[in-house]
This record gives sequence, structure tokens and C-alpha cells, in this order.
Amino acid sequence: MDDKLDPFVGVPQQTEYYQEGTMFPSGFLGECASKVHQLGMLCLKPLEKGLFFSFKSLHMDPLSLGGLSLKAQKTLYFVASVAFVALGLPFAFLGKGFCLSVSAFKKDFVWQQLQEEVAQGRSKEDFHLLTLNMAGVPDWLAERNYLKPINERVHSVTDSLERYCGEQMPDVICFQEMFDEEASKKLLEDLRQKGYMSFITDVGTSSRYLNSGLFLASKYPLSDVVFYPHPIKQGIEQYADKGLLIVTVHANDKCVIVGNTHLNGGAEGGGYLPRAAQLKAIDAHMDRYIHDRCKEGKKIHGAFLSADTNVAPLDVDHGKTIFEFEWYLQQLILNPKKAQTYLQQLKLNVEQTKALESLKILEKVLPAKDNITDPSAWKEFFFHVKKIQEANFFEVNEDLETFLTQMMPKQLGGPMLVEKWHHDVDSLEKALAGSAVEMESSWIYKKLIIEPKRLDYNFTRSKKDLESEKLFQSAHHLSTQVLPIAELSDHLPVYSHFRL
Repeated sequence: MDDKLDPFVGVPQQTEYYQEGTMFPSGFLGECASKVHQLGMLCLKPLEKGLFFSFKSLHMDPLSLGGLSLKAQKTLYFVASVAFVALGLPFAFLGKGFCLSVSAFKKDFVWQQLQEEVAQGRSKEDFHLLTLNMAGVPDWLAERNYLKPINERVHSVTDSLERYCGEQMPDVICFQEMFDEEASKKLLEDLRQKGYMSFITDVGTSSRYLNSGLFLASKYPLSDVVFYPHPIKQGIEQYADKGLLIVTVHANDKCVIVGNTHLNGGAEGGGYLPRAAQLKAIDAHMDRYIHDRCKEGKKIHGAFLSADTNVAPLDVDHGKTIFEFEWYLQQLILNPKKAQTYLQQLKLNVEQTKALESLKILEKVLPAKDNITDPSAWKEFFFHVKKIQEANFFEVNEDLETFLTQMMPKQLGGPMLVEKWHHDVDSLEKALAGSAVEMESSWIYKKLIIEPKRLDYNFTRSKKDLESEKLFQSAHHLSTQVLPIAELSDHLPVYSHFRL
């Protein structure tokens, strides 16, 4: 390892494992635990290869495999997938055991920082932030999504960004879905060559399969690095340790706070509610973090949140695809007063009126300020949600769509914490600006039109809530642009310019 790097693992300072300056580049407490984890991940490879062949058989290239017919190729890949899955399952269980056995020794992240500062040559008032979901998922998932493996795409990241940003390369870059260890190392090295000096990688544990996928690179020194796993996850998201990474960036003589997060995926019925809960916890963590930094006497010149929210720029789902009970629950989590107004104005029949007693239970168990980040509190809330959903009492009212349209007008970012956090991406066309024509023939542009939730955000915090935030001031948002770089991922980079 380069002598210029001083790698150490950090975790939230309240945990007993925090040892500043300790050399753990792998993210594990001890070389033995690291080797056991590597062995466990190696045991998963045959099963992953079987899944890769399975999806490959569905996405056939007529020119692959020496010009064999499509039928022959499908047969060959199908046989290979069955063989590898059958062979891989026993090894996968063994690998899972290895990973679980050392999960207690895994640190929350690896933090590497150059010992000397890099000359920035930029105005002290300007701050540039970029976010990008790299879709660095295992190869079988990449194949399912019609993407090349991450290790074939990661080599062009820095050159592609430099081609569009020029001398205004972002001060901080937040990546999501950088799950692959080798790809992360390659990306880190490429960014070092471009003048970045601080890196947070290998964030979260991978005891169930994947870590958080979060990766942060900065041209400035960092401090007070913390990671908070999401308090609740649903669906396939339970196999990744997604959460919120927060750092303090020392940009010349100014301090700014940057959060990096990735919310629960899933469409209607599968992602709205956990996303709402995660947003509440994120807001609480950011509030606490700002409060603590101000309490330490640090003057904060801006707070930002880079996020793949899995929510469209303009949330057009209200009154259309969200079932009314889910809409109510989403509002109950994010805006309890609005949820109560919603119930009061609905025309309920006798059975639905009786069911209101069940809904009052939800209001009682809804996590409040003192336990809003507590996983057990959210688990209890979702337990009661499931019981009410199974009762199937909330039938659709004829005037529901009209009512919801009036009750909940379209808002930026859908069900977001819009009172505190602001972004400037209200449409794909506006975000692409002059690059829209260039992108129209691109496969990713067409995919974004169909799935606008693949557009990500750089939020800036614009409201002071706490008395202790006297040392906090909001940054001024100047511009946000979506860079038309289609070869990196199934998302596009979002690049924002702020004035501190």
C-alpha cells in the first residue's frame, strides 16, 4: 500500500471497537477474520455463476458462442446454469456460515486519507457535489438488468466524468451500489490519480450477502465519519446492509456536511412504506449530526444529502397506483397531521368506520422523536400494519382519485421531507437541459422515461429547526445537471453546484 495513504477503519464513536489510526484496510478486526470472510464470499461464486448463466440464457446474443444457433446457446446456458446451481448450493450455505461467523468483527467502513493536502485551486465559496448509482451489483444481477459486469465498466468512470466536468470535477462524489470489492479498489485508485484525497469504502456489513454499497470520495479532508443502517428494510433489500453515511468535509476554511444514502427499492406495495420510514430516520440522524457538530463549536456552511431515493422527480403515483391504505400509512409516517385530515374527509362506510379503531393503534405505535431510529420500534409498527392489511377492510372509494389529486398535489421528489430538504430536479427534460437531444436515442434515456425513479438527487438542507443550529447556515443552490453519460450504469450522474 502507498505510504501516502493512512488507512484506518472507523465506526460510530459510541462503539467499543473504534480505534482511531488502527490499520485495518480490509475492514475487519484482524487478518484472520478477513481471510475467513474472503473464503465465505468465494464459496458463493459457483451459485452466482449459475444464476448468471440462467439470466444469460434469456438475453442471448446471436453472435456469441462461436455462431451457434440461439436454440443451441439457450440449451447450453440452461445446462450450465443447472449444473452450477446444483453444485453451488452446498458451497453457498457453507460460505454463508463463514461470513456469519466473522460478521461481529466487521467494521462499519474503511476510511483512507492522504496525509498531505492536495492543492485544490478552486474558489473557497464554490462546492460541487456529484451522485451516481453505479449498479455495481453481482454479475448475475447486472446480467438480469442488461448491464456489463461492474469490473468492465468501472475503468471508464473517472475519464467519463472528466470529459463532462473538465476542470470542475466535483469536490465530493457519492456512489451507491459499489458492492464489488475489486471494483471499489480500482475506482479508488483512479480517483486518487485525479486529485481525490479521502475515501470511505466497504461501508456496512455483508453478513447476509452485500454491504451498503456506499462509496464516498473527497478532494478535501474528512472528519466525524459515521454510518447508520436503515432501521427497517423489506423485500430483497434485506440482503444488503443499506443505510446512511455522514461525513464532515473540510473545504478550505469551511465545513460542510455530506450524507450519502440509498433507499429501499420496490414499486407500489413493496417500497413506499419502508422508504418513508427510512426518510424519517435519515432526517433524525442528520438533525442529530448537525446538532453535535454545532455543539462542538464548528460553523457549518451547508448540509447536503446525495441519495438514490427510488422515487420519481414528480411523484405522479398519488391517487393512481398507491393503494389508499398505503397512501394513508405513508402520510402517517411522514406527516401525521395530513394523514388525520385525510381520514376525516373520506366517506367511509360502516365497516370502514369500525376499522378506524385499528388505525388508531398505528398512531399509538408510530415511532416518535425518541425512538424514530430504533429498528425494534419500526418492526412493531410494521407488524400492526401487516395485521390491518390482512384484514382487507380498506376498500376503494369511487371518489378516491379525485380526492387524492386535490388533497395531495404533485410535489418535488414525491414523498420526501420537502420542508427541510430541497432539490432542483423536477423533470428529466429540465435536468438534462441541453443534453436532452444528445440522449434521446440512448437506451438509458428511454429507460428513464419509463422508470423516472432512476433519477437521483442532491438535496440541500434549507431550514433551521434546532436552537443549537445557530452555527449552521444553508448553502445556496446554483445549478443541478444530469450528465448524459450512458455507458457507466443504468442511472445517470447528477452534478450540483452550490455557493457556500
